[in-house]
Amino acid sequence: MSSPVWEKMLDSTGVRVTVSNCTVEQTTENYWETADQSEAPCQIMALHAGEDAPVFHFDVPKTQIDVTFAMPVDGGYALYTNALPVEQVDMIPTENEDGTTDYRFDTIYNFVITVKDGERSDRFLLICSRKGYHE
Repeated sequence: MSSPVWEKMLDSTGVRVTVSNCTVEQTTENYWETADQSEAPCQIMALHAGEDAPVFHFDVPKTQIDVTFAMPVDGGYALYTNALPVEQVDMIPTENEDGTTDYRFDTIYNFVITVKDGERSDRFLLICSRKGYHE
């Protein structure tokens, strides 16, 4: 794995996350929990990853991480509920011996990543692209 290009202690859970194997730009995006945008949007941290398949390292076990698709909509992104990401196709999780987890994201798409720690959770958006292409 290459050196980290982005690192953060997540606000609510305090979980350390690092990203490598790509370039990263951090922004804030509007996000809706449902595809029909029936409720008010919330602001969500977005990481724009380009050039290669991003690798995320989480200092927690895989059981504390949820990954779902998000689709672009007018003014932001909405949760895509018609399909779930497929392991070994869209992403490859690796549970490490030290209790940490790595995820390599292979699909050029948008993912909402939720990290849980008991009652607390952090959520952010990953927007993947390759060499100027983005779906």
